Amino acid sequence: MRRHIFYKLIILSLGFLFQVCQSDHPESFTYKQAKKLERKAWDELPGILDRIVPPEFPDRQVLVSDFGGIGDSITDNHKAFDKAINDLAESGGGMLIVPPGQYFIDGAIHLKSHINLHIEEGARIFFSNNPGSYLPAVKVRWEGTV
Repeated sequence: MRRHIFYKLIILSLGFLFQVCQSDHPESFTYKQAKKLERKAWDELPGILDRIVPPEFPDRQVLVSDFGGIGDSITDNHKAFDKAINDLAESGGGMLIVPPGQYFIDGAIHLKSHINLHIEEGARIFFSNNPGSYLPAVKVRWEGTV
């Protein structure tokens, strides 16, 4: 009896599977169709690039070391970065240069508008692995999720 029910379930499942898998389109997607769509997409590229406006940064440069930044991998440079960023923001923006060295920051860097962070060759920025250093949490949305 159990075997009889098992076979009926298999047959019903296969029938359902075949019904669901039937295509509403008489022809399947072909290589030729794919190439045509690809060409169309590439034809739209110049229009997309024309709409992109690159940012403009004022011609002002400051070194994080001018604001107390020390690249010894031990000193917390959070205040030095904040001071440099705020100074640039108050003067309309510019480039914040991180010279060669190992800079430790206990927390996040919050850049502001019109500020370009430039990390020179030989410079590395290390961040704290303490989650409490990044509080309060910032509410963000990503692809419709909160």
